[in-house]
Amino acid sequence: MDTEEAHDNYPVHIGRRMVPKRFPPMTKLYIPYFNESLKKAVHEGESEKIQVYIRALGNTGHPSILQILEPYLEGQKNVSEFQRILMVLALDKLVYIQPHKARPVLYNLYQNTAESHKVRSAAVALLMKTNPPLIMLQRMAEFTNTDPHQQVISAVQSAIKSAAALEDPYNVEL
Repeated sequence: MDTEEAHDNYPVHIGRRMVPKRFPPMTKLYIPYFNESLKKAVHEGESEKIQVYIRALGNTGHPSILQILEPYLEGQKNVSEFQRILMVLALDKLVYIQPHKARPVLYNLYQNTAESHKVRSAAVALLMKTNPPLIMLQRMAEFTNTDPHQQVISAVQSAIKSAAALEDPYNVEL
């Protein structure tokens, strides 16, 4: 987390930093532990543990979780559709802290028509929280004309209509 993010998201003027500027245990201890635990749980087929480690990784809100979840989301490693949906939804903290890092991943998931409509719809829901640029919204709106999944079309249309109806789109609680 850099100084600007800390300033925007935490009460930095009350006292000293709650977490040091560089927090090595996050990237050197916690995230690798959760990654290895997730791999082990997937290998052993322990669904409950898989769910816990997905959420634990998501709760870190650190961009390095993207490279951990990518093989599962791209189908290189086999997990259930439900677990892939959880992986998408686990990006919620990253979307809040660093939306610019989560946006391309979510957009790629949305564009992948071979993916389940449930995973794609979850990606659309989080994508809208990243404050996507107008050109991206236009592309999404145009793609509703050719998208093979009616559920995703509905999710995109609903999200765009809701965003258009906001009085102050830059002052929305996530």
